[in-house]
Amino acid sequence: MHAIWDKIKCKPQMDRADTTKWKGHSKGRFSIASAWNHIRKKKPLNIFANLAWFPDHVPRISFIFWLATRGRLATMDKPHVSIMITSNLCVLCGERPETHAHLFFQCSYSSRVWNAIISKVGIAIPPMRWDCLLQWFASNFHHKGKFDHMMVRQAITSSVYFLWQERNARVFNNKHKEAATISKEAMMQLRILLLHYKKPIPSVEGKSGGLFLFLVGYFSEIFFWGRGYLSGSGVPSD
Repeated sequence: MHAIWDKIKCKPQMDRADTTKWKGHSKGRFSIASAWNHIRKKKPLNIFANLAWFPDHVPRISFIFWLATRGRLATMDKPHVSIMITSNLCVLCGERPETHAHLFFQCSYSSRVWNAIISKVGIAIPPMRWDCLLQWFASNFHHKGKFDHMMVRQAITSSVYFLWQERNARVFNNKHKEAATISKEAMMQLRILLLHYKKPIPSVEGKSGGLFLFLVGYFSEIFFWGRGYLSGSGVPSD
């Protein structure tokens, strides 16, 4: 019996109370993160993650954009969607079958929205397909701490979100908006984000002229918006 007892590696300590130890953490402390890391299969980080998830992102906007980067939006070319529809044509332009690549931004309607937004933000983007566009953005605007990188990420995520909202409004509610209206809504979203931006906005000297004009337009619009409410005239029309 003594020989067997000596072979036991963990001998009970009668003078101490029993405790639990979580094997999924080096220090034995349980957490949701450690449990998730313990059961999941670890894969390399998706290169588009920084485009969707970054400081000051809007969750609902980033979620739709993330689905778009994964090709998971319920576009007309999906088998489970195609069996419920009579036409797979894009509801925004009515010219081509609806796919992720067409919707972002080969569609004549969505391209007008996209071009209006990027011209305001002040970035030059060569024409390319959706998958190549994502690769280009991930390579050139991946710094989380840079203000201009943040603005560009906000621009593309907001563009995708508002286009998808317009697409759904047409499919399910038969409501239509002009491309210029969608681009203005997306730009107002960017201006609201700037209003709540907690860090100092860096000097635009030496930056692109488009970004400078965007910031000037933002502060001018906020100024006149405030004056409109103070005078009782409401928000001035654009």
